[in-house]
Amino acid sequence: MKDPSTRFLVIQSFLELKSKPGSTPKPPSILEDFRERALFTQLLQGLVRYDRLLEEEIKRRLLRNKKLQKSVSAILKLGIFELLFMEKIPARASLHQAGWLAERFRVKAAKPMINGILRKLLEELDQGYDPKMTHSFEIYQSFPSWMLERWKSQYGEHQALELCQFSNQFQGVHLLLHDPEKQNLVLSEFSDLSFAYEPHAVIPRMFVLHDGKGFMKTKAFQKGWISVIDPASVLFMLWAAPFFQGKVLDVCAAPGGKSLMIAALDKVDSLCLNDVSRHRIKRIQENIKRTGISPSAILQSDGEKLPFDKHHFDTVLIDAPCSSTGTIQKNPDIKWTASEETLLKHLELQRQLLDEGGRILKPGGTLIYSTCSLEKEENQNQIETFLARHSGFFMKKRPSESDFFELDDWMNEDHSFFQILTGPKWGGFFGAAMSYDRA
Repeated sequence: MKDPSTRFLVIQSFLELKSKPGSTPKPPSILEDFRERALFTQLLQGLVRYDRLLEEEIKRRLLRNKKLQKSVSAILKLGIFELLFMEKIPARASLHQAGWLAERFRVKAAKPMINGILRKLLEELDQGYDPKMTHSFEIYQSFPSWMLERWKSQYGEHQALELCQFSNQFQGVHLLLHDPEKQNLVLSEFSDLSFAYEPHAVIPRMFVLHDGKGFMKTKAFQKGWISVIDPASVLFMLWAAPFFQGKVLDVCAAPGGKSLMIAALDKVDSLCLNDVSRHRIKRIQENIKRTGISPSAILQSDGEKLPFDKHHFDTVLIDAPCSSTGTIQKNPDIKWTASEETLLKHLELQRQLLDEGGRILKPGGTLIYSTCSLEKEENQNQIETFLARHSGFFMKKRPSESDFFELDDWMNEDHSFFQILTGPKWGGFFGAAMSYDRA
């Protein structure tokens, strides 16, 4: 049986997420054993991913429409999640832990009800109960109906259903190796520390850690040989690499993963990093110190009003704030913290960032725009309306000499844009490159 404190911490963190949407609890330092940390992450991610399904499973078994205490509801959801999705955990252990948690959270009076609901579910499962056959698709996959309908209207029903399924699959911690010559040293250290890892199925020099415990203390990380970065971002940067040259500005640079890749490109003469947030600037500085890159400047300024004259940069990258629906794999709470009314709250900011990026771009330079969004209003539509506002600008296509031409096999539809949708190996990402030939 797993240490009961792991589940106690899971419930604590889940209740914190419920009360403070947008927070991202990590395995507490008290959990030193990597197996307990992995269990913590798996259980907490499961509760957040399948919150709607777990809520419906509780409602089906309550004798009346009774409002439960938050801690009681969370304990029930954890027990139900384990019975439905955690086959390696014995059912008796899940039931025992639920009762123990009721005592620890001082809701002992609810213990008989908790036990009864979980035992009833266990009996139904033994008799062939299948929640996938009982509930609608959006309830079983635990997605807001409005979000599923949006994706159906954009991508068609088949693609929308796949997006929901793939968005529920956590992919692990992704590490990019910056220097190929250090690969043997990095992998040797991983082996010495018994890290469970595997090479990414597609992306060169990327590794997937099944448990992230301790990698930030490794020599490989401390010396800047490896960095954490999303695989979708790496694919985008491989696509965009031929566009970066001359004097480059990364407008929304934090936390700095893309900046590290830009700094390594041969045609980049200088690199200026900017972000609006002092806290996020600190993260950039930490990454710079660790990896040893030398940007020309780091500044904190509003990307809508940059402190540069017109026609100042050869390349401008705007990795814009967005709905982040392409990152639900690692940020499942987006399903519940976003709403139909607030999902596209960054549209005006994106428009202003693009206009300002166009202002400081030299004639013949390249303006690169990207998001981790699946929403067309934040992606293709933003590019189309920008081009309509600025008649001198036009789309640029990736040069044929690009090292990663195989991307065409994975990109979605129109190759004048970069777009990959959430799948089994990465999240969703969008990008486009534009230029203009007159002042």
